[in-house]
Amino acid sequence: MKYNNYSIITTFLAALFGAGFVACKEIEYFLLYDPSIAILSVLLYFAILFSFAYFTMKLSYQNDIDSFDKLVSQDNKIIQTLSNLTFPIFAICLLTISFSGFATLIENTFSIPKIIGTALITIIVITVSFFGSKKMSGLFKYSTPIIVVITLFLLVYAIFKDVEVSKTVMEIKYVHPTNNQFINVAIYALECYQISLLLQISLGRKANSLKDIKQGVFITCALYSIALMLACAALLKYATIIGDVQIPLLEIINYQNISVLSITLVIVLFVGFITSSLSTMFGYVNYVGNSRLKEHTKIITVITCIIALVFSQFSFSSLISTIFPVVGIVGLINFILIIINSKKLKKAQETL
Repeated sequence: MKYNNYSIITTFLAALFGAGFVACKEIEYFLLYDPSIAILSVLLYFAILFSFAYFTMKLSYQNDIDSFDKLVSQDNKIIQTLSNLTFPIFAICLLTISFSGFATLIENTFSIPKIIGTALITIIVITVSFFGSKKMSGLFKYSTPIIVVITLFLLVYAIFKDVEVSKTVMEIKYVHPTNNQFINVAIYALECYQISLLLQISLGRKANSLKDIKQGVFITCALYSIALMLACAALLKYATIIGDVQIPLLEIINYQNISVLSITLVIVLFVGFITSSLSTMFGYVNYVGNSRLKEHTKIITVITCIIALVFSQFSFSSLISTIFPVVGIVGLINFILIIINSKKLKKAQETL
């Protein structure tokens, strides 16, 4: 099955509109250390993610690369082994965050213990995963556009709604991975790149053309960057109301005191957390399916989800502030390996 422009956009967006974004918590951590340069920060984010993602998908397409180990090295088994070991860890980390966000929402909305919420989403992810990665990709074609449109609408509504809130940013007390806005943005962009890396290999290799890849990546990054700008504007407007809640966007919409909007967002958040979990598992299933462990894909999926369930009992906001920076740094390391490998591939092609 080949992926056209629309398939690339929806599947890629499913990874980017993850658990942290639909809650708007990661926006606080990575883009609002210095609110005065929020727009510049988003543009920098766009440049990093677009260039890295396009290069990776182009490389996968031109060289018919179908697995991560071939992407980072064609002949160095040590590099391949070390790089492959990172992905089970990443899958656990990202599933942990998504599971925690879903369970936190369950707890806040229905007063149901967090362990029950994480057990529920674990069952959902395992069940859907057993249908195969192609079926999961099909799900994103329908769920992602709906999530994007509704989230953007709610953000725009919150920004332009005339309400009595303090517009000063002096009282913002966000926690940040570093004390430098541009380093924060770079970490965030690299974290998003790393999260979607396995998807990019599959999307690049199965794309119809380089034109589809370029347009797909550009539109995806543009849409997501617009969403980031809107999220920043909403968070800054409601800064003194939000405080240090785990799901800021829900707090903003609840402040409007319009039940239909609150219910709509809760549904979007539930779908967003599930989509984020499935997009992570989509890439992970693809990774395992192209490894020597492909015959054990189902049991590995179950074990991975159970481990994520255990760690997801920690605070959702704490998980985002600690796990995402680590993922971003390793994302940079993996991209450096990909660059080195691309040069080797180019030399090999020139000698033929």
